[in-house]
Amino acid sequence: GDLTVNNAGPGTATVTGLDDDATLTTSGNGDVDVDQPEGSVNLNNGGPGTVSVIGLNDGETVNVTGNGPTTVSNPQGDATLHNGGSGVLTVTGPAPDSQLDLTGSGPFAVDLAGFPAGGHIGLNNVDGADVQVLHAPAGAQIDSLGAGDITILAPAGDVHVHNAGTGTMVIEQPADGSTVTKTGSGPALIDHPVGGFTLDNDDSGPVTVQHLPAGSTLVLQGSGPVVVESNLAQGEHVQVDTSGNSNVQLANNGKGTIDVIGDLQLDSGDAMSIKLGGDATTALTVAGTVSLDGTPLNLTLDPDYAAHLGDTITLLDNDGSDAVVGTFAGLAEGAAILVGGKLFSISYVGGTGNDVVLTRVNDGPSGAVTISGSATQHQTLTASNTLGDTDGMGNVSYRWLADGALVAVGSSYVLTQAQVGKAITVVASYLDAEGTVETVSSSATERVANVNDAPTGAVLIAGNATLGQTLTASNTLADQDGMGTVSYQWQANGADIAGATGGSLTLDAALIGKTIGVVARYTDGFGAAEAVGSASTEAVRDGNGVAPSVEALAPALGNGGLLGDGNGDGILDALQPSVVSMAVPGAANASSYVTLVAGAVNGKPVADANPLTDVHSVHDAIDLPSWAQTPMDGISFTAKVNAPGATENFSLYVDASSGVNGYWAKDASGVLVNLASAAYGGQMVTEGDKIRLDFHITEGSQFDVGVAGDSNIVSNGVAAHASLSLIGYVIDTPDEQGPGNAFD
Repeated sequence: GDLTVNNAGPGTATVTGLDDDATLTTSGNGDVDVDQPEGSVNLNNGGPGTVSVIGLNDGETVNVTGNGPTTVSNPQGDATLHNGGSGVLTVTGPAPDSQLDLTGSGPFAVDLAGFPAGGHIGLNNVDGADVQVLHAPAGAQIDSLGAGDITILAPAGDVHVHNAGTGTMVIEQPADGSTVTKTGSGPALIDHPVGGFTLDNDDSGPVTVQHLPAGSTLVLQGSGPVVVESNLAQGEHVQVDTSGNSNVQLANNGKGTIDVIGDLQLDSGDAMSIKLGGDATTALTVAGTVSLDGTPLNLTLDPDYAAHLGDTITLLDNDGSDAVVGTFAGLAEGAAILVGGKLFSISYVGGTGNDVVLTRVNDGPSGAVTISGSATQHQTLTASNTLGDTDGMGNVSYRWLADGALVAVGSSYVLTQAQVGKAITVVASYLDAEGTVETVSSSATERVANVNDAPTGAVLIAGNATLGQTLTASNTLADQDGMGTVSYQWQANGADIAGATGGSLTLDAALIGKTIGVVARYTDGFGAAEAVGSASTEAVRDGNGVAPSVEALAPALGNGGLLGDGNGDGILDALQPSVVSMAVPGAANASSYVTLVAGAVNGKPVADANPLTDVHSVHDAIDLPSWAQTPMDGISFTAKVNAPGATENFSLYVDASSGVNGYWAKDASGVLVNLASAAYGGQMVTEGDKIRLDFHITEGSQFDVGVAGDSNIVSNGVAAHASLSLIGYVIDTPDEQGPGNAFD
């Protein structure tokens, strides 16, 4: 089905097995590879990253929209490619003898790098898009079949083009010395050839040649029409050899010459000596054939002649109809001659086409440009040079390139993350005394090695460090080496919590009293394992509403007991959710502490005892008779039970010196009763230096002042001393007697 991919980078996302005619929508800076699609592909690339279709089956279609670049790599045969977007659709590794039908208005590039020498491909530019052919190998055979133009950029050697369409086949910068063979009825244009080349036009379609460089030779063969357009400056010369094809039109748009004639016979014993006196001067004119058989040439420079770059001096102005035969001794076509410290080149096809002409050329710099320093991230590279120039040195400036792209200027450069994996070169530039901008490149460094960059940002914990609460981890991490997938490990007191590797942690009883932290881990883009820890929380509270610092001061049970262990079970009360100790107002010293235990058996909690919450003192919680002794305020607490209607056992420890004889609460009728009496299933026990009041309460009963059926017991009571009846009621007194036989 259709698929949407947002690759933020820097890596490449891969899509395999894309359904036939499915639509892939992409965005982001990262590249996306579509590997071996099932059939035709629809692509909408909205980001700057490149989407590559790899291994398109024979006869399938790729339909492209969007502004991002797209590549079709190694199509297995013929293909129809539609570019309806503005990004370049590039084809790499097409199959020999295949045909690519190119439709739409978006630009195309057909890259023939790796194409076999002499290989054949057909291109059908249907809608007139900009279509460029890159890296055409020597001997490549390229057909144009449609109405649109096809441009072949800098073919590596000989090239054969066949234009069966109506568009123009353009060959840009054919190689020096190559042969361009043209067939078909459609037109062709050869522009900016690198040097001399052979044009063999074997069919009726016209061929136009533009911008022949000075000193080059164009050899024509075949019988088809050819137009040669020249725009050379005064004194510059080109040679057009029409002996193999006279069907030619010459258009001279400059001041140069396009003919070669000559008639001069010289041998190795006939030295020629010429003083070069100025630009556009002519040393000799020849009205016949010219033959130079290793003739020595002795040249001197007139002291009054500055000999600027581009100046030309005609040595042999050949007025005849034949080309010059032979060369001067040691001076082949284009050879360099140093005269009076000035460099010239010689051509035997200058002037009117067969004159011998000297042209003042730039004397390139000598020496080298070097880079010192380690090609490692964060290290500094320094440029230096040993350059010299007979035309005069200028001030040298430096440009730093990473894989050929400009990254900085200056004599030194500090390598950053962006250069990791790239080769660095430096280009020295200067303006010589003749006004020529000279550039010399250094050798490339090794590819820049990465140095692990520590992550930035923080790992955070959100939530309340209390029993039963959930803590959540998050992070603001970033890594210059590339972020990986972040995982978390929760820790208690700095030690890993087994199995706690998610983004959140629910606090259980085992974590009470411990500080909680979390460590974020990931592997960066260069394979380094990174770990960043959060700040620790406060110690986890048991959730009973009493601060751990208060519980820590609970008096021990008897001599040798543990401070903070009010019920004497050997465990600090602050670490047990079912045990809580607190100071109750009303007493003047530490004996005001009470300890309440839920799930109690003889004052000690069972292993799975439920927690106590919202434990606090309450003044005047119960209306006791005025004569009753109340050494402390009342107590209110909530206890969780396992089910509605369940009964929970409690123990309340108070100082033995308090003189209390019960835990008092009111029943549903408002009658004050002692729940720690036998009548209500309770008891009062002296344990160590404390009184232990044991009692139980059933959820939803008359002694549960909370909501019935909510699996919580809410109790309001007070530890006090009052006269007891046989059944646990308070004995009536005349001044406080109410209905019945008890106080209410």
